[in-house]
Amino acid sequence: MPAYQAAQYISKSVQSVVNQQFTDWELIVIDDGSQDNTTATVSLWADTDKRIRLIRNEKQAGAAHSRNKAIEASCGELIAFLDADDLAYPQRLQKQVVFMEQNPSVGLIAHWLDIIDQNGLLHPLQWGWRREKDTHLPVFLLFGNAFALSSVMMRRSVWEQLHGFPTAFEPCEDYALWSEAATITRLHIIPEKLGARREHNNNWTNRESEKSRQQTEEIIRYNIGKLGITPTADELFLHQQLRHRQFVLDNTFAQKARKWLIYLLHQNQKHRIYQQQAMAEVIGEIWYDYWQLQHKEGLTALKGYFGSPLWRANGIRKNLLLPALVAKRFLK
Repeated sequence: MPAYQAAQYISKSVQSVVNQQFTDWELIVIDDGSQDNTTATVSLWADTDKRIRLIRNEKQAGAAHSRNKAIEASCGELIAFLDADDLAYPQRLQKQVVFMEQNPSVGLIAHWLDIIDQNGLLHPLQWGWRREKDTHLPVFLLFGNAFALSSVMMRRSVWEQLHGFPTAFEPCEDYALWSEAATITRLHIIPEKLGARREHNNNWTNRESEKSRQQTEEIIRYNIGKLGITPTADELFLHQQLRHRQFVLDNTFAQKARKWLIYLLHQNQKHRIYQQQAMAEVIGEIWYDYWQLQHKEGLTALKGYFGSPLWRANGIRKNLLLPALVAKRFLK
């Protein structure tokens, strides 16, 4: 748990670890040069529970360096992450540890989260969660970060093999590390809300929003590069439009999207970075989402959707639903 100026929330975060049903843990808090009461607050906890250790950086070094330092000081074979303003629900560690013990081929696991506000109440804007195939998760990382850091547990062996969080990509060092982990181990997300992420103005990612955007873009560029592609600025922009479903509903955009998605599939088949079926399914879903929004165009939408091989990876339900939407519109 890296902490910087975290006195307002860190006691609740530490308490959420103390409340875990799984009790064989150690909590290492790295105070990254805080000037508030962070050190004093954590020291009180450490005095009453020997499983809690406080390390203080002599000067501010950043979250990535602090996480690496904490892991180096730890003893566990399983490493769980929790930011100093987030919460772990009581079953979190128990459920993650049991899953890791039962699935030795999985090296990184996450879970769903509630989003809470600065007062600990459920935020009106919650993230949308759904069950995902494990094979899809590495492909999602091609488009953006698929794992909330405070939900992640990973094997120490994976962290060591990857030489820790890359400080050069801070504040997106987690996304960079997950992307590399996907190349050497299986990933999984437990479809349960086992913790909470706090949204407030002093979030690290909020304070570093522009830098975060730039670093995310660089990691996406790097991930695309594994497919033997050096994306232009326009291609990278299109890629991120597809990631965020920021579609432009016109023929020019549709043609560009079709060409880019087919190119990604072709290059993956050539370089074998991701499972090809999983890649096709994730891309097929993007393709469906676009034409689902275009269903009011009737036969034009059906021609656009089925006019590309991208539809073939989608299930029967989606491939019947789009014609049904078009028919319903036509009957109206």
